[in-house]
Amino acid sequence: MTINDVYELIPEHNLLRDEELKRKCAEAWLEAIELGGWDKKGLENCPLSVGLMRPDCPSNGLEHIRKVVSTAEVVYNEIGDWLQEMGECDHDIVIAGALMHDVGKLLEYDIDEEGKPVYSKTGKMFRHPISGGYLCAKHGLPKKVIHIVLSHSAGLSPQGGKNCPIPESVIVKHADEYIWGSVHLLYGV
Repeated sequence: MTINDVYELIPEHNLLRDEELKRKCAEAWLEAIELGGWDKKGLENCPLSVGLMRPDCPSNGLEHIRKVVSTAEVVYNEIGDWLQEMGECDHDIVIAGALMHDVGKLLEYDIDEEGKPVYSKTGKMFRHPISGGYLCAKHGLPKKVIHIVLSHSAGLSPQGGKNCPIPESVIVKHADEYIWGSVHLLYGV
């Protein structure tokens, strides 16, 4: 698998205006795919969560990422100028944060011999915000993107509820909750 394959899998990388940031996000995704073995297992099999992998659930982790990026883009386009007037809100940080928010799930989950999603060895030690934050830092992504990854996961954030939100993290967190909540509502899990 190559960076171009990552761009093909997640074309929302093209929403990033900064080419270096785009490349760094794709490199982190590529490493997560390879470390998790998803290039061999099929990325479409990476679950949203262990509890959500049911035969009737039409969404997977990759589709979730794409929907969160699209939702965050819509929200930014609606209120980004207003947020910039009040302080600071960066389009590329919103998009990069949305792209990266669940990249750690590729290390958190695995597929067992029966084809069922399970927690991986890494996932039993670290939830996806931690492994995702690590990958982002390793690939030189901005601190604000790392903050988004670490703080996006509801009350289970590694920072515990004291994460001093930034406008970009609020947009991504709510986009994630909106998409995630829709699946929960529809599938009762």
